[in-house]
Amino acid sequence: MTLLKDQIHMTTHRHDGRIIKTAKDGEGMVHLSNETAFLDTMAPSGYVPKLLNFAGTVEAPTAIELEDLGDTEEVTNTDALLTHAIYLLAWLNKSRIFHGDLTAPNIIIRGNKPYAIDFSESIDLDSPPTRKPKRPEPDWFHMLQAVQTHGDPRRIIRRWLAIRESLGTASLQGKSLIDFGCHEGYMVALASANGAHALGWDSDPSACALARQRWGRLPKTEGQFPLIIVDHGLDYFHRHDMKNYDIAFCLSTYPYLIQNVGEEKARLFLAKVVSTFGVLFFEAQSSGDGPGPAFWPDQKAVGEYLTVFGHVEEVCRLKIAGREAERVTWKVTK
Repeated sequence: MTLLKDQIHMTTHRHDGRIIKTAKDGEGMVHLSNETAFLDTMAPSGYVPKLLNFAGTVEAPTAIELEDLGDTEEVTNTDALLTHAIYLLAWLNKSRIFHGDLTAPNIIIRGNKPYAIDFSESIDLDSPPTRKPKRPEPDWFHMLQAVQTHGDPRRIIRRWLAIRESLGTASLQGKSLIDFGCHEGYMVALASANGAHALGWDSDPSACALARQRWGRLPKTEGQFPLIIVDHGLDYFHRHDMKNYDIAFCLSTYPYLIQNVGEEKARLFLAKVVSTFGVLFFEAQSSGDGPGPAFWPDQKAVGEYLTVFGHVEEVCRLKIAGREAERVTWKVTK
């Protein structure tokens, strides 16, 4: 039997393919009871270890035996890791659980899939708090930072963390969001996993099909709309009222829109988005970076272009992997 942790209220050992946690006192029994309850709630997710056995009673266990997931493996597919991380966050949100310490030591990665461990001090978000969380920041903040250490080639995590900081770290529960040009749906899935009513749009049917396949099982909370991915023509949004939405994304999409409908129609559409949404997060390629138009020689010109629509501020500036270019995410408010 190998000792893994010797804490104030309990010990953790590894033995014969199992993790054994043993309470030292009454507070340790409370921690074990907490963990068994949350593991039971999260069991359908497949992102937590299995509870194999316990000693004592369910309300006051003196020891519990868990599946030993082993040690973290090397990550070989960052897209798969991020996809699973978003599913894990969505399951926590659906289950109304605040883990409270979802940092790297409490995440085991096997086969590019993260598993959350140690729910002994987690909190039921629908019950009056009986303790302060070990870490007050949201679970998604620590989870994504841990995932980012294994790579973020598409800038999804860095961009999301910057946008969420701009919005404030409070829950997106009940907010409504559209991602114009969602592509494979990572950003809009993150919004849904954070509790938002999220809609992704892209003109590429194959990208939408891939997004639907990837996120079709994403869980939601009671009362939350399921994540929707559509590939309607842009006229769909001209015909429908968008006033019920709070937040819009338009990330590395606008130059393609200019190519498809012309700059004048694209500008009119952007004006409608800013005037009807509370906030727009905008990113676009400048000249020399893919479809970036000639009238945007650099990112400063992109920011100046946006000033006619509302107040503009820089959210983050990121280098593009494999290119000399960089892109800025801007926040536009009316």
